[in-house]
Amino acid sequence: MKSFKISIPKTLNLLIYSLPLVFILGNFLVNIVVLIFSIIGIIHYKKEVFIFDKYNPLSLIIIFFILILFSTSIEYLTGNIGTNNLIKSFVFLRYLVFLMVLRCMIINNDLDLKKTLLVSFIFSSFVACDVIFQYFVGVDIFGNKPVGGVFFTGVFGDEAVAGGYIQKFSIIGFFSLILLISNKNKKFTFITYIFLITCFFAILLSNNRIPTIMFCIFLFALGLFL
Repeated sequence: MKSFKISIPKTLNLLIYSLPLVFILGNFLVNIVVLIFSIIGIIHYKKEVFIFDKYNPLSLIIIFFILILFSTSIEYLTGNIGTNNLIKSFVFLRYLVFLMVLRCMIINNDLDLKKTLLVSFIFSSFVACDVIFQYFVGVDIFGNKPVGGVFFTGVFGDEAVAGGYIQKFSIIGFFSLILLISNKNKKFTFITYIFLITCFFAILLSNNRIPTIMFCIFLFALGLFL
């Protein structure tokens, strides 16, 4: 039993590592991983998942979820939405539980942050390179063609979401460079420029406008910070 308890944080970390890949494979698997992660986390951390100081930043997120449930319930009672939308708003709470378990991992130093960031770096780089490859060759490495000749989707096939994926996971992955390479090292500057330029070019090619804008804001903020 003791060895099983010790292995639970490792299992939770493996589920976190799998998220960049799972997002590529589809929403169904994302929901499965989030559900399994939440259940295992609650079993392992028990009451600690639901106990936190009222000044904790998570309180604001909880208020956000409460507002969603409240507004959706009002819309349902007034007849503006159906039962399915009401059920979806309650099922959406799984992400709140996911964050609460993740918070417990961080507090207990169970989260392997370096590997989590590194996995995001690897997958965002791979998807970005695949999109660029698709632009120049006409198909990605799996044989997928651009959608409508306009959206270069790479591994996502018919779904024009590559830009959003790269934008989200590249920002997370960028911080792996800070943890793994000293910012005084020339390698840090070189790899950082190559990584950011590659991701930015891939997001532009994906033709996803909002991710492009968000990534530009990130680059601007990063420039101010550096």
